[in-house]
Amino acid sequence: MAETKKKIRITTDCGLLEENDIDMIFFHVITENGRFYDRDEMTAENVFEHMDGGGLKAEAESPSIQEYVDFFRKNLRNYDKIVHVSMSGAIGDAYKNAMEATRRMGFSGEKVMVVDSQSISAGVGLLAMHAADMVADGKDASDIYLALERIKHKVVTSFIVPDAYYFYLNDKVNFYVVKLIEMFQLRPVVKLRDGKIKFAYFLAGNYQNAIKKYIKYNLRRANRRINKRRVFLTHSACNVKTVQAAKKEIDYIAKFG
Repeated sequence: MAETKKKIRITTDCGLLEENDIDMIFFHVITENGRFYDRDEMTAENVFEHMDGGGLKAEAESPSIQEYVDFFRKNLRNYDKIVHVSMSGAIGDAYKNAMEATRRMGFSGEKVMVVDSQSISAGVGLLAMHAADMVADGKDASDIYLALERIKHKVVTSFIVPDAYYFYLNDKVNFYVVKLIEMFQLRPVVKLRDGKIKFAYFLAGNYQNAIKKYIKYNLRRANRRINKRRVFLTHSACNVKTVQAAKKEIDYIAKFG
């Protein structure tokens, strides 16, 4: 007896969330040693180890058009329609390739709706989770797509980094900027503006204290306006002590869930 198709599948470039019926297409990580699948073959910890060990580069590469075609077709075997939440089209080729994939798929491509999140990382994940909530509420794919297009501009994506060294290695800033940041012991805060990554401001002090300042600044100034249904604590290779300190600071300022 043939299985009945489910109605709508939410997919994304960021975060595999099976409990919410969200599927993920993986990026590739390019280094001077080769090309690797994100997470399956190279994790965030591996990337930092590579760069700290003298590696010359570690760049993300979007899935190819054919990879998107295969990914969408796989999901359409069990779902009637797909709403795909893509990483910002201003940063890489993910959105462009996903859209081209739907064109190459012909009639079946009309069942795939691609949203340019204008975000990365947890920003993409927040939109995907909101879409999953709407599926659970019985909304159709068109309603979900239009809702994401309306609210994506309300998602503010930023993150704090220990220094600018990795940006220098990937040709994002020049060497003199890196040395100035090191000299004054500054921690860069990077923010997405118009879908592009830019330095927003700098915080002084050791990294853990700078993280607390970053959380305090962002949550307190937006405490009354943010949706407190859920919060993501997103990090790359931070130690347990730093993560726990960040969680404590978040809990002190705002209550989520």
